Amino acid sequence: MKLRTKRWIGRGILGAMGMAAVCLVGAAPARSQAGAPAGQTVPNAKAQARQANALAGQAQGAGPATAAGKPLMSDQFFKNVQILKGIPVDQFLGTMGFIAASLSVNCTECHLAGGRGMIADYAADTPKKQKARQMMLMVKAINQTNFGGAHRVTCWTCHRSDTQPPETPSLMVQNGAVPDRDPND
Repeated sequence: MKLRTKRWIGRGILGAMGMAAVCLVGAAPARSQAGAPAGQTVPNAKAQARQANALAGQAQGAGPATAAGKPLMSDQFFKNVQILKGIPVDQFLGTMGFIAASLSVNCTECHLAGGRGMIADYAADTPKKQKARQMMLMVKAINQTNFGGAHRVTCWTCHRSDTQPPETPSLMVQNGAVPDRDPND
């Protein structure tokens, strides 16, 4: 297997792990909203998985719902949501997973900067979260201006599983052997 292919497989695995982590981490802020003490530590992975499965099972994948039967919105469910307000919780978690996979990172790249493992830390602002918000606004503006709001440009468009998008194309890729077609395309 070529080195390039191995690298993409490794990044794909990391991306999938990042998406799984987003689902698990998404349950922790939900618990905080339900009245968990601010100093309480994040539950272990099994407890988080149980909470995530319970959320996913409600309304057959439609995410948690309010008493009126409407889907619960991200800014009602999580603390400190600034850009992705007004979307259902399941769409919010999917978006967070997509961002993590597009950069091959996990939740702790932006969340829990202090690493204390406290539930309140998930909502805390960090420089990386602020940068991510700026990038989301930039992507939205590009799509509005050039594609009538259709989602054509995403994090993946530039980042391609890296936290730093390349400034110039690789001549090795351009002039080298034709790479194998990615089966996911």
